Amino acid sequence: MKYIIYILFFIPILASANANQLEPFENGFQILDSMLNGKKGLDFKQAVFCTENAYMANSLNYETFCKEIHNYMLISSLVAKTSPIAYNHKDYELVNHHAAIFKFMTDTIPIQVNDTITICSLPFRYNFDDYAGG
Repeated sequence: MKYIIYILFFIPILASANANQLEPFENGFQILDSMLNGKKGLDFKQAVFCTENAYMANSLNYETFCKEIHNYMLISSLVAKTSPIAYNHKDYELVNHHAAIFKFMTDTIPIQVNDTITICSLPFRYNFDDYAGG
């Protein structure tokens, strides 16, 4: 009898825990599904965020995510200006920006903060605990 009471008590708790764990994935699926079915416009940044957020159990903040992406864009733009590629074709600007993004993601980039401080942006490696690598 004692075991039946334990089972009756813990089954709803376990079912609730599983439902809570699935909710971020279901929300992410709904967002991606609405994009793919034309109900919502395609948004790569939103698609990446909802996928990462589901994996991180709904613990991420979209505004923080967007600020991080913006910072990456600023650094990539600086790399494009300070390390231009040797390429002489009409699509130079596009190719130079793509090369800068690649360099930013795969190379150590020194960033001069002021006259005495230089920080380094390290190459990207996927971090399962923190999508922004912080």
